[in-house]
Amino acid sequence: MRMRSVGSTVLLAGLAALVGGCAYLGMVKEKRHLRREIEDEPKVSLVRQLAPESCLVLVGKLEGTAGHEEPLRVVALSDKFVPNEVVASRMAATRVEPFYGLFLPPGEYDVLILADRDGDGTFRPDEVVGRTPPGKKIALSPDAARKGLFVEGPPIALDHANPSSAPFATTFAVTPHSFLTASLDDPLFGPDLAETGMYDPAAFLTKTQGVLYGLQHFEPGRTVVLFVHGIQGSPRDFKYLGDGLDRRRYHPWFYYYPSGLPLDVSGLVLAAILREAHRSPELGTTSVVLVAHSMGGLVARRALNAVCEAGCPANLKGYVSFSSPYGGNDAAVSGAKAPEAVPAWKDVATGSDFVKRLHAAPFPGSLPFHLFFAWGKKGSTGPGVAGDGTIALGSQLDPRVQPLARRMYGYEESHVGILQNEAARRDFLAVLDELTGPKKGS
Repeated sequence: MRMRSVGSTVLLAGLAALVGGCAYLGMVKEKRHLRREIEDEPKVSLVRQLAPESCLVLVGKLEGTAGHEEPLRVVALSDKFVPNEVVASRMAATRVEPFYGLFLPPGEYDVLILADRDGDGTFRPDEVVGRTPPGKKIALSPDAARKGLFVEGPPIALDHANPSSAPFATTFAVTPHSFLTASLDDPLFGPDLAETGMYDPAAFLTKTQGVLYGLQHFEPGRTVVLFVHGIQGSPRDFKYLGDGLDRRRYHPWFYYYPSGLPLDVSGLVLAAILREAHRSPELGTTSVVLVAHSMGGLVARRALNAVCEAGCPANLKGYVSFSSPYGGNDAAVSGAKAPEAVPAWKDVATGSDFVKRLHAAPFPGSLPFHLFFAWGKKGSTGPGVAGDGTIALGSQLDPRVQPLARRMYGYEESHVGILQNEAARRDFLAVLDELTGPKKGS
């Protein structure tokens, strides 16, 4: 029972039925298996897989990368259950400001940095070029986290001339994350991995090795249009809108996140991306417009609440949402009561604590907000309470968001169809022109 096209249509429209579906039952079976494994032979890596919603993001700077082009990999070790257990690993970011980052359960960790020194495409245990000092583990706890998610680790100095050995025998393949993708038709953005992102976020992150993608090399002076998909969605959902962008003026970027995580987590990671983009010498003066569809609107709004708390970054020029459930989703109420409810289902449910907190925070009045909504499939008799067939009209046009919108745009379309509607794309491109200024020569 695979969901094709934009998964959020079927998902949000029928969450109550979905909890009896194959993918959901597979997740329930896997979680029961993990619990038995943890009981028989506990490991922190299993805890990470079982409850990714409890994980924190460890981030820290890497020093001494200048003059070195070797790929780097960060590895986190725990002694909680077994000595030197490899809990998680991923490629380290070396473009612009080098840093390490991992998604980990609360606990204490040693962190090692490996380099592919001989260029054989493999990180070996004897290629350690950086590590936390012996006896000085990094402690991750909710109390230590900034905004409830990020824990700042110590800077790790790299010494490529004097490599040491790791206390494990595991090798890792060099799997560099490329920000650039040739096409949104890449299998990475297909429905299978999008579904994995809802039911198994840890596996999703292992596969993607990152959450940000673009279609072309960055060039200063062009506006970044940052797209945020909905539940069980992917960047591919925005193909039609993206194809309409003038690439001489706009950079289409895509926030590709595991949609099953709590929306606080997904929103705060997006906020960190917006914040760091503003701080970056390369990107800080580049205009950014945030564009979201469906549940992505709740993720984007959470990010804006965080990043604009003390005033929006000067380069953030506007926010546009398509068919977003600002009032929550009634079908998700039933899904949230399932024995193994996906965290995002609980957050998107009508009346959830997340939805209440989202609207309790003031929206930045200086940020232009354009709200696109759909009120029914073509051939319908007119606007109705059912809305676009997935999100009720009253939720898309929640009274708490209507006064915040500079303008609202309605279409006789379905939840997915609005992203492929010619009139909606024409209006969207006009909004971009309004937010960023007319093209030269016009």
